[in-house]
Amino acid sequence: MKHYKDEDGPGVWDNFDWDSNSWGAVILLNRYYPNDALLQSRISGFIKSWTQGSNWVQFTPKGLAYSGPWGSLRHVGNALFLMKAYVNGAKNIPASLKSQIDCTVKKQLGYILGDTGRSFVVGYGTNP
Repeated sequence: MKHYKDEDGPGVWDNFDWDSNSWGAVILLNRYYPNDALLQSRISGFIKSWTQGSNWVQFTPKGLAYSGPWGSLRHVGNALFLMKAYVNGAKNIPASLKSQIDCTVKKQLGYILGDTGRSFVVGYGTNP
């Protein structure tokens, strides 16, 4: 935990990918330290970013959450995975938070799979 607390601060962005995998550690550490204020703060900020937007995460006009100029589907997909892993592994999650995450996951996956008129998954759905 000491190393993680030392690494917290400006420049930590809300992506989970090959170059920034600390979010996976946050989710796993939360299972062992469920009352740690830093972990709870980081998780809450991450969820808020991906469900409501932030300086790091914005939304397209049709509703896709994105956090950078390229690789947007992988970033949102990874964020969805982490939020569901958090909800499935943590104890005493409020029902409203579970519902908010489930709604976000459904909406974002729907976008990826073609709810807005175009599927972004090869071989899935009908593309105009």
